[in-house]
Amino acid sequence: MTLNIRDFLYLDLAGCQSPAGVVVFCNVDDLSFLTDLPNLSTCVVGGMGAGAMMPPATGFDIVPFDWMRDEAWEEAKAIQHLVSGAAHPELVFLARPATIPATAVNYLTQFGYTVFSALGANSLVDVPCNPTRAARQARVQQALLAYCEQMLDTRGTSLGTAGTFYFESGYCYRVLCQDIAGLGDDCDDGGRSRLVLFEDKRPLGVAHSNHGMIRSLGRGLYSHWRHEVFFSCSDNTSPNTNGRRYAFLEIGARPDNMERRLARMVGLKLSTAQADLDLALLKEGDGSKPPPPQLRHAGRSFAAWREQHGTQTYVPDADQRRVTLMIGYLGPGGAERQICNLARGMKAAGYAPELLTIAPLSDEGRHYADNLLSGADIPIDSLGDGKSVQLPQGPLSPTLAAASSILRRLPEEIRVGVLEATMRLQVSRPIAVVCYLDMINIVGGLAALLAGVPHILLSGRNVNPTFFPNLHRPWFREIYQWLISSDRVVLTANAEAGAESYACWLGIPTKQVKVIVNGIAVDDLPPPTLVQRVETRLRLGVGSSSPLIAGVFRLAQEKEPLLFVDVIARLRQRFPQLKAVVAGIGPLEGAMTARIQMHGIEDAIQLLGRCNDVHVLLGAADLLLHTAKAEGLPNVIMEAQWQGTAVVCTNAGGTRSALAPCLLPYMHAIGDIDALTKSCIELLADSSKRLTLASRAQREVHERFTVGNLVRNTLSALGLPPKGNMLPVQGASKPAPLGRAAPNAASKALSNR
Repeated sequence: MTLNIRDFLYLDLAGCQSPAGVVVFCNVDDLSFLTDLPNLSTCVVGGMGAGAMMPPATGFDIVPFDWMRDEAWEEAKAIQHLVSGAAHPELVFLARPATIPATAVNYLTQFGYTVFSALGANSLVDVPCNPTRAARQARVQQALLAYCEQMLDTRGTSLGTAGTFYFESGYCYRVLCQDIAGLGDDCDDGGRSRLVLFEDKRPLGVAHSNHGMIRSLGRGLYSHWRHEVFFSCSDNTSPNTNGRRYAFLEIGARPDNMERRLARMVGLKLSTAQADLDLALLKEGDGSKPPPPQLRHAGRSFAAWREQHGTQTYVPDADQRRVTLMIGYLGPGGAERQICNLARGMKAAGYAPELLTIAPLSDEGRHYADNLLSGADIPIDSLGDGKSVQLPQGPLSPTLAAASSILRRLPEEIRVGVLEATMRLQVSRPIAVVCYLDMINIVGGLAALLAGVPHILLSGRNVNPTFFPNLHRPWFREIYQWLISSDRVVLTANAEAGAESYACWLGIPTKQVKVIVNGIAVDDLPPPTLVQRVETRLRLGVGSSSPLIAGVFRLAQEKEPLLFVDVIARLRQRFPQLKAVVAGIGPLEGAMTARIQMHGIEDAIQLLGRCNDVHVLLGAADLLLHTAKAEGLPNVIMEAQWQGTAVVCTNAGGTRSALAPCLLPYMHAIGDIDALTKSCIELLADSSKRLTLASRAQREVHERFTVGNLVRNTLSALGLPPKGNMLPVQGASKPAPLGRAAPNAASKALSNR
C-alpha cells in the first residue's frame, strides 16, 4: 500500500453516494493506511490468523473474515449483514496479494451487486460482478503466471545482478542490453520493443513508458529504448539492494495465445501498424478520429463534470500572489532554463512563484535549482519526493469529489500524478498554474482544472508531440481537447511554427494558440571577457587563428548529432586546423563517438558532456553549428547571437523565429549537408563579414528576447496584472563590444602563464 493509493481511496470514498457508506476488504497490514477516510464504515480484514490481536478501531468497524479464500465465501454468514439490505454499501477490495475469489463475485451477485471497486496495478478499477467472467479470469491469471515461470526458466535472460544497475534519477535505473539493441524503441518507432520485464518472475509494466514518468512515478514502469532498459521496481526500491531478481524475455514474431495475453497485461505493442495509422491521423489533425478506447469512459465522465462543475473555482490565497510553475524536472535543458527565468521574473513582477516538478530533485534533476535558483528565495517542491500529501480537512469539495470518476479512469501512466498534483493544488490554492512540456501540460493541466485553479496556462515548447514517438501518447490529443474546452485554460507555444503545429493537430484556429517567445536572462549570460575567451580557446587547444565551431545540444536523434559530425568532417578538409566542441549529454554519445572515429577526426571534435559555462564557450567560438531536425524555439541559437557569435543552422521548428533576419540566409533545409557546409566555409573564411553579421544579430536578440517580455506576455495570457516593478527583470544592460579577434599579444601572454 502506498500513499497514492490512500489518496485514491480518499477521493473515491468522499464521492460515495450510498447512505450505507463504504465497506473495504483489506489485509491487516492495510489498516494503518485507512484512517480518517470519509464514508468508511467497515473494514473486513483477512489474513489475521488464529488468535491474532484485534487492532484498535479508528472511526470504523473491523470485522475479521478471510475473504481471500474461496472456502470462506461458501459460508459467508459473518459478513452477510454488511452487504445485504436495500441500501447497498459501496465495496472496495484491496486485493494486491491475490485475485478476488470467483466465489466472492458469485456471492455478491446474489445480493444484487453489479459492480465493485478493486485495486489493480496500484490504482482503483471497476470490476463487473459477473461470476462466469470472474472464474475465467482467475483461471487465466493463474495459468499466465505459471506460463511466465516456465518461460523464464527455459528462455529467460537475466537483466543484471545487484550492484550492476545504474541509477539514473528519481526511481529510474538503467542497464545496457547490447544483445537486443536492434529491437528497442527509438524516435522512429516507439512500439518496436517486444521485451517483457520481470521482477521475481512476476511481470512489471507498463511497457513503452515515458522516461520522465519512470523517474517520477516508478512502480514498475519500464522502457526498452535502443540498447538500454530503463525501469523502476514495483515498490520504488533499489534493484541493487532489494534482493529481488530481474529478468526479461522477448515475445516472438508470431506470438501464441499466452504470449498475447502477457503482452496485453504489460501494455506491450505487438504490432505498430495501428499505432502508425493513429499517428498519421493525428498529424493530419483528423477531428473525426474517435478517442482511444481507454479514454471513452473518462471522456464521458469529464463531459458530465464540465457541465456541472467546470466553471467553479476556489478562492485563491489571501493576497492572490501565489503562482505554481510545473515542469518534469530541473535538469539541463531549454524548457527548464526558461521556466526558471520565468519564476525569477514573476517574483520581480510582484508575484510569489513556486516551482513544482514531477521527478524528484536529485542529481541531474536539480541542475538549474543549484545553478539558477540558488538564493532566489523561490520554493521548489516535487511530486516524486515521497512527502505526504496534506489531505483537506472535513468534507471534500463537490467539484473534487465529482472528479473522482475521471481520475480513476485516466491512463495508468498519469493517474497517480494527476491525483497527487490535484491534492497539492487544493492545499496551496495558487491563483494560477503554468505548465511546460506536453506530459506536464496533461498532468498539471488536468490537476489544476479539477482542483479549481482560476487561471491555467499550458506551454508547448516544440512542435506537437506526434513528432516525438517516445514522448507521444495516443491519449494526448483527447486530453488536450478536454483542457482547451475550458475558458480557464490557455494554450501557448514559444514560436509561430509550434503554434501552427499544435493548432493543426488539435483542429483549432492557429490564433487560439498564443505565442510567447523565450527570454534571455542577461545576468546569467554576461559577455565573456577577452581573457576568458582566450583562456577557453587555449584550454581547448585552439589558437587565435584557428577556427572554433561550437555545438550545444542534447545528443539525441532529434538534434541530428551525426550530421553535425559529418559537416565537421567536410570542413576539416578545407580548414585543417579547425576544432569543434560539443556541450551536451544524451543517448547517442556512443554513436557520435563511433562516427567521429569512422571519419578519423578524433583530434577535431571534443565532447565536453554537461557544461556549466556555455555562455563562455559560445563567446569563445567563431561559429555555432546547429543541425536539429525538430525544435521549439532553441535557446542556444538566441544565446549564441547574444554573445556575438554567428549561427549556421537548419530550419527546424521555431528556429526561424529565434534567428535574426540578417542570419536567415545561413539557415537551410533539414539534413542539407551541402548547404550547411557551404555556409560554414563562407563565414569562417570571411571574419569581417562574420563579425558584422554577429553584431547586428546581437542587437536584434537583445531587443526582443528579454525575460521582461516573457513575464509580461505570460501574465497577459493568464489575464493577470503585474504587481511590482518590471524593470529589474528586463535587464538594462547593453550589448558589450564584440572584440571577437583576440590580439596576438594577449594570446601569447596567456599561453606563457
